[in-house]
Formats: sequence, structure tokens, C-alpha cells
Amino acid sequence: MTTDARPAETDLGMRLRGIVDRVLTQPLPHSWPADRPLTEAGLDSVGVLNLVAEIEAEFALQLDESELSEESLGSLAGLEAMLAARIADR
Repeated sequence: MTTDARPAETDLGMRLRGIVDRVLTQPLPHSWPADRPLTEAGLDSVGVLNLVAEIEAEFALQLDESELSEESLGSLAGLEAMLAARIADR
């Protein structure tokens, strides 16, 4: 029996991966580590603007400037942590 070394993806994580895949010119490989920088997949400053717009539309919220940091936008893990906290505050 083999096991998958990657942690189980949450619904939030899968939704974010879908958004990131729409913003990037090439979808992330399935094996992309959640903590790996999205810049390594080609996310640039224009991509970040598109990413923020897509997240705001998908989750019907307005991200505050204080939430837009390299830590929160730099990886799938950062995005998920930021959004999980934000959604919990609703």
C-alpha cells in the first residue's frame, strides 16, 4: 500500500488552486507543494492583481491592503491561511 505524502487538500485549498490555475498561463502541477513560492510558477505583479480580483470575486469579499503581503499571497499555503482567517471573521 502506498501513501500520499501530501496533506489532504481542503475545499478552500482546492478552490484557491483553481483560482491560481486560472491566473497563471499554465496550471500548477498536481504535486506543487503548498508552501512553494508561486513566483516559481510564473506569478508576477500583474498576476497578483488578477489573483486578488479573482479571490475577491470568488469569495464575495474585499481584501484589505493589510492582508496583501508576500507571505499571504506568495504561496497556496499563505493564501489559504489568510482566507481561512478572513472567512472565520465573517
